[in-house]
Amino acid sequence: RRWDMVTDGSGRADRKLPEEEIIASANYMLSELFQLEPKKEENGEGSLNGNSDESYSEEDEEEEELPDSDENGSYTGASHPLEDCKAVAIIKSVRELSVPEKYKSTHQIRPSCTFPVCSDTEERCRLVLSYVLEGLKCIDSSIKKEGELPAADPNTPIPLKYEDESANVVSECLEKQMELFLQKMESSDNQCSSRSGIIPGSWQFKMKLQLIIKASKAYYVLSDAAMSLQKYGRALRYIKLALQCYDAYSCLCTNQIPEVMLLMCQYLTLCGDIQLMLAQNAANRAAYFEEYNYQTRDDQEILHSLHRESSCEGFSFVTDLITDLECQLSISCKCYEAANDILVVTNLKTQNPEQQNQVLKRLGNIRNEIGVFYMNQAAALQTERSANRGVSSTEQDLWKKSFSCFERGITNFGSIEDTTNSALLLCNMGRLMRICAQAHSGGSDERRGEFSPEEALYYNKAIDYYHKALKSLNKRDTHQAVWDSVYWELSTTYFTMATLLQDYAPISRKAQEQIEREVTEAMMKSLKYCDVDTVSARQPLCQYRAATIHHRLASMYHSCLRNQVGDEHVRKQHRLMADLHYSKALKLFRLLTDAPCELLRVQLERVAFAEFQMSS
Repeated sequence: RRWDMVTDGSGRADRKLPEEEIIASANYMLSELFQLEPKKEENGEGSLNGNSDESYSEEDEEEEELPDSDENGSYTGASHPLEDCKAVAIIKSVRELSVPEKYKSTHQIRPSCTFPVCSDTEERCRLVLSYVLEGLKCIDSSIKKEGELPAADPNTPIPLKYEDESANVVSECLEKQMELFLQKMESSDNQCSSRSGIIPGSWQFKMKLQLIIKASKAYYVLSDAAMSLQKYGRALRYIKLALQCYDAYSCLCTNQIPEVMLLMCQYLTLCGDIQLMLAQNAANRAAYFEEYNYQTRDDQEILHSLHRESSCEGFSFVTDLITDLECQLSISCKCYEAANDILVVTNLKTQNPEQQNQVLKRLGNIRNEIGVFYMNQAAALQTERSANRGVSSTEQDLWKKSFSCFERGITNFGSIEDTTNSALLLCNMGRLMRICAQAHSGGSDERRGEFSPEEALYYNKAIDYYHKALKSLNKRDTHQAVWDSVYWELSTTYFTMATLLQDYAPISRKAQEQIEREVTEAMMKSLKYCDVDTVSARQPLCQYRAATIHHRLASMYHSCLRNQVGDEHVRKQHRLMADLHYSKALKLFRLLTDAPCELLRVQLERVAFAEFQMSS
């Protein structure tokens, strides 16, 4: 049946509706019947009675056209149609709606007229997209009639780009695109820049905007579902389609409402998540390419309709599948930055604080990932560098990049008071400082010189960052695993510095007594942060380190006692300290089953120490 007139409520005809408008509107209403929400979790009852679409069959039952009800001869409950209509239409009180028996229809449901119920997310989204496509076809055909624009060939696929690009080129292009996007968003004199010549305010214009947004939501839900299934190539393809829909929408719509801007923020956030997952799962790259390059006919035809309004390339660098790890991490970061900028520029952060917290947490996380990436690259260069060469400018650039990423990540976590993640980034900054210290060692272990001031500077910086991490956590109960990890790293730094001071003593710059004091102080601080009592997977390592520290201190005091003459009080102190540390070293090595050589060595040294005492 065809409806040609629309009324204003009084029965008077307002205007004649074109056939295309009726069909487009009907398809849009059909697409609206399906809920499009990303599925966060599945429970046992969801497949049985958690389907929100089931209620639509009841609505269809009540809204059937009574005169046509017996066309198929399958309707048997039409003897009292008017009574049923009165019962449903006249409601004395809203509270009476809670009594289901009072206004329940007695119509028998016709199986042939029930609305399709689908519990599967992909099936639901595909149905929505099929209705959207039919609506877009109607609109495009009506515009073609009016403007005689050439139609796109739906059999010609849209070329997909996935060439490798350098990280710098990708980052620069993305920054420019985001700048233009944010400028357009802030500008008040935007104009419709449609290619098709669609008239702003016309029914085609209004309906196409609604259909495009509906399609973008469907693609977003599909992308989110693919993400949860770890189908990252498919997820990237769907989020690319969602962003292409948004690009076409932004060309048509001059003033975007906050709800649409929030959608854009969610799309970019999900895109950042996908790019990060692709970077972390490079082993399955071939499968991801295959998923990414697949396209259904519906997707192609929707894209051709979008291309009538826009090039749909506004976010191409964000959604390309790139094989370079640095590029992928950079793209992920830029997605989160753009999402955060949208929340700030549009002032959506005040209405959606949880959304901004999630974006800032992701920003902190990706900046940590990039910082670790640059730090590992610097460490690899350091390993490859020959012993007689100094620190290269490339290494220094990588240090600066890594440090900057960690700093910005800490700022992000600090803004949402995430003390645990702030502590982890501070811990990584400490590790970076230790890599810098190792780079200034001046050669391999066999040929290296004295412990240098540069090494001491960077090790002390590392210690400062570890202390800041502990301060951020405040107490062990905040996060025991992170607290224990920071304690271990702090102990390691003190131990490394003390060992280098002892083995490569800077005797050209410092007196022997000063070196001994610094070694003792660093060793004792390392012991302080070496937890030998707490039962954990790290306990044997802590016991071994503590035993090694006591052994080294005992050996140092033993050597001082042999070489020192004069002050008897000092000699007595050295003798007592050597004996004490030998005893503690033996006690700890006996607890370990895999250190027999170390135990034997301590015992032999203690025998030599006893012989020296007897002879003197």
